[in-house]
Amino acid sequence: MGVSRLGGAGVNGDGVLAQVEFEVIGTPRTPIRLEFLKVSLFDTQADKRSPETVKGSIITPGENLPPPWDVNADGTVNIFDLVTVASQFGKSGGDLDGDVNGDGVVNIFDLVTVASHFGE
Repeated sequence: MGVSRLGGAGVNGDGVLAQVEFEVIGTPRTPIRLEFLKVSLFDTQADKRSPETVKGSIITPGENLPPPWDVNADGTVNIFDLVTVASQFGKSGGDLDGDVNGDGVVNIFDLVTVASHFGE
């Protein structure tokens, strides 16, 4: 990702230079970890400067993610979770809510997993 300011003088002083917001699309099955390993800043003459600190360089959202068998993430494993899995039964590929075990296909293993946690 690159950001540049065109024309005029550069930025000077203290404050926030950039802020990036990420949005999770779909239901993550595991916590997400973002690391910004190569952060470079340049001055107005394109001379590279190293930032002293990069706040928020490691972000680990999802500490309180619902378990994957709570398919609709409502806090209870119930008939609605089973219906979601059943409605996607036999489908494979990308972001399927019914793929509880993350193997890329919605099948009997997903139904059994949800059923075994029913009522939690």
